Amino acid sequence: MKNEMTLTAGRPAAQGASINTATVAKLAVKALGMVCKYYSYVLGQPVGIRRMLHLLNAQLAFFCTVVPAACPFVVRLLFLFWLISALLKCKNDGVRTSC
Repeated sequence: MKNEMTLTAGRPAAQGASINTATVAKLAVKALGMVCKYYSYVLGQPVGIRRMLHLLNAQLAFFCTVVPAACPFVVRLLFLFWLISALLKCKNDGVRTSC
């Protein structure tokens, strides 16, 4: 059996990885900016990335706490504590809502 290896010429593999990482980072910043704009629109006040992450954390905690699933009672209590913690972080960050 003949062992052969094909080598490609062109840019080094490390450079290609850095370009891909930069592209992913740009897309992530763009997506975060769009979510920040959405929250700013909904809340009627400017929302930065830190505040947006607190709001997303609270939403995920609420979803895990409220949506029924077949999980033990202890896990439900952990979700509840997570929700309370997330809401307190939002409050300390200055998230204000009015109806």
